[in-house]
Amino acid sequence: MTGSCGSEDLKRDEGCQEKILDSLRPFLYNATGMDAIVEKTLLFDFYGALLTEHQRTLYADVTFNNMSLSEAAEVYGISRQGVHDLLKRCEASLREYENRLGLIRQYETVKKLLGSMETRLTSAETPEKAELLRLLHAVENEIER
Repeated sequence: MTGSCGSEDLKRDEGCQEKILDSLRPFLYNATGMDAIVEKTLLFDFYGALLTEHQRTLYADVTFNNMSLSEAAEVYGISRQGVHDLLKRCEASLREYENRLGLIRQYETVKKLLGSMETRLTSAETPEKAELLRLLHAVENEIER
């Protein structure tokens, strides 16, 4: 298939770099350590608003504020098992939102492309170089908001 950038194509063809995040790093499901923290943070930042207020606060307390399941159970007036089940449902919902919408993959792809553009532009010799770099940084700042 012409124009396709499957994972096999990426091993052979450097021209598929724009789609590298989509095909080689679908998203870090079952990540451990720092990767798991980054994954949960990105999912929550992008899709946390789609959770109910109750889900959002409990998930944030346990995941980011180091509240134990027992502490959360006491604070929220539910069982420890209820806290665990709610966390699992929240994580599944956040991952499903990413699977369907792909906003994090798009964000990472855009960031990678902007980095590549900055690298090329920095080494280029053109009269508009300063203005183009300024515009590029303005775009980077805009997507970070």
